[in-house]
Amino acid sequence: MKNKINEIIKDLDKVIELNPKDAVAYFKRGNAYQEIKQYDKAIEDYNKVIKLNPNARVYNNRGVAYLNLEQYDKAISDYTKAIELNPNYAMIYKSRGDAYLYLLQYDEAISDYTKAIELDPGYLNAYFSRGDVYYDLELYTKAIKDYTKVIELNPEYSDAYINRGNGYYYIKQYDKAIGDFNKAIKINPNIAEYYSNRGSAYKDIGEYEKAIADLTEAIELDPNFGYAYLNRGLVYKKLGLEDKAQKDFEMYEKLKEE
Repeated sequence: MKNKINEIIKDLDKVIELNPKDAVAYFKRGNAYQEIKQYDKAIEDYNKVIKLNPNARVYNNRGVAYLNLEQYDKAISDYTKAIELNPNYAMIYKSRGDAYLYLLQYDEAISDYTKAIELDPGYLNAYFSRGDVYYDLELYTKAIKDYTKVIELNPEYSDAYINRGNGYYYIKQYDKAIGDFNKAIKINPNIAEYYSNRGSAYKDIGEYEKAIADLTEAIELDPNFGYAYLNRGLVYKKLGLEDKAQKDFEMYEKLKEE
C-alpha cells in the first residue's frame, strides 16, 4: 500500500513540476502524504492549496493533519474556517468535536457532535463519539441512548454493545449489561475486554463461577490484562480461595508496576 502511494506522489511531483499552480495536484499529494503519516509534508501542500484556491475541504484536511500531530488548537482553527466556508458539512463538525474532546472541552465537543447529527441524522460516528463524551461525564442514560442509535444503524458494531453494556453496568442494570456483553462477544469473540466486562458484571450479581470463567478467558486472550487478574482475585477471595486470590493480586500489582 505504501509503495503504491509513493508512486502516486512521484506522479504528482511531475504534474506539479509542469504546473506549479495546480491546486488539485497539491491537494491530492497532500492527501497522499497524509495516508502515509507524513503530516508535515501534507500540511505544506495544503498551505499551497490555500494560497491558490482556499476551500472547505483543504482546511478540513489540514485540520486532520494538525489533529494527528496533536496540535489541537490549530486543528480547531482550520475546522472553524472550513465551517465558515461550508456550514452544512457534517463531517467537519464531527472532526472539530474530536479536537475539542482531546482538549477535554466536553461542552464544545457535544455541541459539535449534535450539529453533525442535525445535518446528517444517520451519522453513526457522531452518535458514537457523543455517547463516549456522555459516558466520560457519567451521563449514562444519555450515553446509552446514543449507543442504541449506533446499534440501530449498525447492528454488528460490537464496541457499541460493549459501551452500552458498560453504561447499563454503572446504573446497575446488570441483566441488560450482560445481554449487551453477550452480543459483543458473539460478534467478536477474541477481545479480552469483552469477557472481563461480563465477568465483572457476573461478579457483582454473585455469579462467581461464571465470573471466574470469563475473567480466565480474558487472561488467556491477554495475559497482561491486569484488571482481569484483580477482579478474578476478588472473586476467589469471596469464595475463600485465599491462595488463588493472592496470586492474582500479586500478578495485578506486577503488571501495574510495568
